Amino acid sequence: MNKLICTLALAAALAPSMALAEDEVKADEGILIIRVQAHLSSEPASEPRARGLWLKNLKTGKSYGTARDTLLLQVLPEGEYCVEQIELFPRGTGDVFYCGEPYIHVARGKLNNAGEWLFKVDQRFGQLTLEKSLANADVTLAEIKKKYPGYFD
Repeated sequence: MNKLICTLALAAALAPSMALAEDEVKADEGILIIRVQAHLSSEPASEPRARGLWLKNLKTGKSYGTARDTLLLQVLPEGEYCVEQIELFPRGTGDVFYCGEPYIHVARGKLNNAGEWLFKVDQRFGQLTLEKSLANADVTLAEIKKKYPGYFD
């Protein structure tokens, strides 16, 4: 059986945001890295407002994510995903929903790098517009390696 092995240290570090119950990735799962940023349409992109994000499996409808971070290293079943929901800050600002193309393919047994995604939020209508996606993949990977150094030794 083909498996990717996560260290126990990584599993412990990720447990709060990923709810990992085991210290290994199952054969039908892959690892996705992604950074999502959002800014209000009335503010420059340099004023990020995202504080959490959720991804949705398009086949099963199941959501995965966290309300605590916008830079994720997430173990997911193989499949097609969308950026479904972004929680904004300060708290009480609300959540915005997207779930549109481009979709993210998570291949089993691989590290899947979706790079950085930038959204613009129009609060008057609660609309989310994608400004860029699949960008700066090298930067996103470097940030993940810095956040979880023991995983990439």
